[in-house]
Amino acid sequence: MKKLLLILCVSLFTISACNKEGDSPNDQTSAGWTLGGSNFSQVLSRKVPSGVFVAYQAWDKIPTSAESAANSNSFVALNGVTVMFKSTPTAGKYKIVITPDPSMLNADELMISVEDKTRNKRYASTATSVLADVTVNGGKVTIKVPTTKVLQQGLLGGETLDFSCTLVEQ
Repeated sequence: MKKLLLILCVSLFTISACNKEGDSPNDQTSAGWTLGGSNFSQVLSRKVPSGVFVAYQAWDKIPTSAESAANSNSFVALNGVTVMFKSTPTAGKYKIVITPDPSMLNADELMISVEDKTRNKRYASTATSVLADVTVNGGKVTIKVPTTKVLQQGLLGGETLDFSCTLVEQ
């Protein structure tokens, strides 16, 4: 039974990951993100309702259990993006902000956190005048963030990188 379930899951993942006609790496609607000139393709995403705020997370690979366990404040085992909202977003424009606690977000705001395994660093959105665009299709959320700045977390005066993304809830 476990083998059958595993085969079904792998088959479903393979079918859903296949290139569709019109998809290309340069297609602006492709799911993924750019951080400091490095491009990442979204492979996996999830919605995490915490009760206090809602987070949409995306990764460029399916994490192993060891990578999930290793992803702590002192070590980044995955490349990923988390976009946080006050509540489940509706279609519209959202201001990109930074706040010490995502539960403090206003209904028209979002906050971004980016993890970069190569640099072993975390980055957070900065307060900007940049607006992200959220669409909802069939109950699934798509978040498009034009180029904005993210700041390295944990250091005063840490490095600032350009960031943009299109995340698609799966």
